[in-house]
Amino acid sequence: TGSIEVLGVEHIGSEKLAFKVFPNPAQNSITVRSLNYENLTITVYDIYGRLILKTFLDNNQNNVDVNEIPSGIYLMNISSSEASSTLKFLKN
Repeated sequence: TGSIEVLGVEHIGSEKLAFKVFPNPAQNSITVRSLNYENLTITVYDIYGRLILKTFLDNNQNNVDVNEIPSGIYLMNISSSEASSTLKFLKN
């Protein structure tokens, strides 16, 4: 296990769907904090559009384990039953 250095915080969404996702870049895990919703679906894709990871979050803050995926640039889609947002993150 290594340490995680926070280099940025990504704020996503509107009043309907708002998230905080950090750290970015990430090493071991990414924290997804939902400001308005529970029961989120998190999907991670590589830059070629291949599905790398899919998980479900059922509370307002949860960690997504990215320790096992290779270093690179990824897209994370965060969705609820009402809306979704996609962001880019870097895995060190």
